[in-house]
Amino acid sequence: SIAIVIVLGVILVVSRNQNTRTERNISEFIPEFLNEMAQKTAWRDKVFNDEAGAINEFDFYLENKIENDRIGYKVIICDEIDETCGGLANYPDDAEGGIFSGERVISTSLGAGSYNPKKVKLYLWVKK
Repeated sequence: SIAIVIVLGVILVVSRNQNTRTERNISEFIPEFLNEMAQKTAWRDKVFNDEAGAINEFDFYLENKIENDRIGYKVIICDEIDETCGGLANYPDDAEGGIFSGERVISTSLGAGSYNPKKVKLYLWVKK
């Protein structure tokens, strides 16, 4: 009976560590994606010229990059950098635990002639 208690204790500790590891990995992925997005000129240009296409491309990238099917995501592009977009209506119903988010201000290339930055927000969560 003592062996059973020890085994159950080990299983409980391991399962808690896996949940923590998943959440930590999720939060670390957000800056990586936002930095990569900011460095790719084609992605930045798409944010300004084809917003729906940019979101589709980001979704495709995230779908291939995130290997865990239990991780949900949503990308939102805000037209104004001081705009509060992506409010509670965009939060998922199937989230288990916390929802991790990050944002990055994107501006056009130097030769574009005008300065009208946008904000890209990324939400990640663990699905129920």
